[in-house]
Amino acid sequence: MGDTAQSANIQPPDSFDFQKPELWPIWVTRFERYMSVAKLSNSPSLEKVDLLCYTMGVEAEEILARIIPDAASRREYSTVKIKFDEFFASKKNVVFDRYKFNARIQQLGESVDTFITALYSLADKCEYSILKKGLIRDRIVVGIADKKVSQRLQLSSYIPLDEAITIARQAETQTNKARNLRLNEIQPSSVNKLYGDKKKFGIKVDRNNISNRLLSSSSTTSLHKKFFNSNYTSTRCGCERHYQDKRCWALNSKRP
Repeated sequence: MGDTAQSANIQPPDSFDFQKPELWPIWVTRFERYMSVAKLSNSPSLEKVDLLCYTMGVEAEEILARIIPDAASRREYSTVKIKFDEFFASKKNVVFDRYKFNARIQQLGESVDTFITALYSLADKCEYSILKKGLIRDRIVVGIADKKVSQRLQLSSYIPLDEAITIARQAETQTNKARNLRLNEIQPSSVNKLYGDKKKFGIKVDRNNISNRLLSSSSTTSLHKKFFNSNYTSTRCGCERHYQDKRCWALNSKRP
């Protein structure tokens, strides 16, 4: 009675998407885990077949009748599962799966771990067998966004996949730490001064973007030369710290 109540509280996986046959191995694994947790693994074989087809969805009935014409053979769960395995495996397009794997690069803003997880997932469908790890490593070398890391990995005549992943992760961590340090080095007074002085000269500015502007040393140097250098004087009136000529009272005067 307790097992029945427990199994009633455990939900089976969603029905199978017959438009995506490549997902069959994942789906059937989830289904068998459900049977195990729900204490249904030791149920009679026919009951497991019925549960499998019911959970898969209506299309499973038609496919089962086609792949196992003999009704008596449909009573064995192991036989039914093997036939479904064979049926959905024939629907796979390995060439297209390998194309997706070889075209995969790290996306803008995507972490190294997310990129590598995606490569593993794509490689699982490519039937690479013993070549799988080496090809994932090569894909990291080619597809990683940090080209310095890519070049570093290329310099090694042989590097294991685990080591390549470690190098990529460490480089990403170091880059993030350096970025955070630079952000912390920007003092609020620097931002306020830039905002206040630019406002003084009538320049519209988004205060939230000033910190990002200050992160660039070249931008900072240019701004200070243009706005804050006390030696900068107008060539028209001789006054200091002009930014826009239209602010100059001598704008329309003729030069001698």
